[in-house]
Amino acid sequence: KSKSPSPQEIMHQATATRPWLDAIENLPPEKCPAIIVDDTTEEALNLQLSQNNGRVAVFSPDARKVLSNIMGRYNAQGHTSESTYINGITGDAIRRHRVSGEDAEIPHPCLNVLMMVQDDMIADISGGISYLASGLAARLPMFVYDEDPVNMLKLRQASTLDESKMRAHYTALAIASVERHDRPLHIRLDASGKAVLFRVQTSFINLLEGAWVGQYRMTNKFVSMCLKYATVFAAMDSVDFQAKFANLNVNDYTLDPQYINMAKDYVTVLLNQSLHSDEYIESKSMPDRAMKIMNTLLKKALNGVLDEGFHAGGQSLFTPAARTYLGASIPALEKHGWLKSKVYDGEVPRKLNAGVPNEMVHPGDKVYFVNIEGIQKYQDSLQHSVSTLRKK
Repeated sequence: KSKSPSPQEIMHQATATRPWLDAIENLPPEKCPAIIVDDTTEEALNLQLSQNNGRVAVFSPDARKVLSNIMGRYNAQGHTSESTYINGITGDAIRRHRVSGEDAEIPHPCLNVLMMVQDDMIADISGGISYLASGLAARLPMFVYDEDPVNMLKLRQASTLDESKMRAHYTALAIASVERHDRPLHIRLDASGKAVLFRVQTSFINLLEGAWVGQYRMTNKFVSMCLKYATVFAAMDSVDFQAKFANLNVNDYTLDPQYINMAKDYVTVLLNQSLHSDEYIESKSMPDRAMKIMNTLLKKALNGVLDEGFHAGGQSLFTPAARTYLGASIPALEKHGWLKSKVYDGEVPRKLNAGVPNEMVHPGDKVYFVNIEGIQKYQDSLQHSVSTLRKK
């Protein structure tokens, strides 16, 4: 017969196990993977993707902070943060290796993005250095609502969207978001699907030779977007897709060509709207950009820094962001009489204003001068004249 523990032994055992019990009680509760997020940094988005098997949707009704993160505004080195969005939207593998040891590898990401923001923020993004060059423009089309609130309300009133009919589609997509977490359904194309895809590629070439000439960098994901939306349409509409998706023993689904044709029409409209929106943003933001350039020049001119003028190659006068639209702003400012110009007739290259800007001006270069009299004549104040420029 075993001897019962003494009171001292019981107390000793309780004291010895207390730290373990405390540690267990203090463990953080298990965090469910987030399928939808609305305010996230690139690092947090990578974590959310890895926790949810590569699938996340960024839906943000006020995306100013998210877009600022993408543009690198909160990065001490000014580095942009669009790489996760670029890879995630098109399904390319995301591999991140950090000196701290926090590595992440997401072989098949599926990132969907819908952001809403005021058009001034869109102007900053579309004019940014990396928006077009990085490929983000081709992956993240934009849609700008009519500025006139009356027209916008009329558009909403004329909408033919029947919520009751859409409910079944919403349900199908919601189910698709949570099922098959670690067993993806592989989408295949048969001979007829490949033939339709070839016609889609031909349609894209025709657009690039016609209505979209010169717009390849804004539209180069046309074909992959067609396939992505075709899969979404099948998930919403096809009973066959839904049955195979629900059956975990089925690994493949052959995409019906009708959904590829539907997606082609949809993506054509979507990218058309994006191109028109980009033109609208460009025309609307040009006066604001010109104003920023003018303010910089006016301050230096009033301080006597630019008495010898400056030339458009004088990049060191402006911030990196301002340099991207400098070439378009200078002619606009000259047209409105805020700048005047003459050809540099010196015999040798030299720096103007004792090195402001720091770049050399060469014989035959165009040199610009801030036309303070022209500004005052155009309106009573610079602010008033900028306001008039916006209206025009």
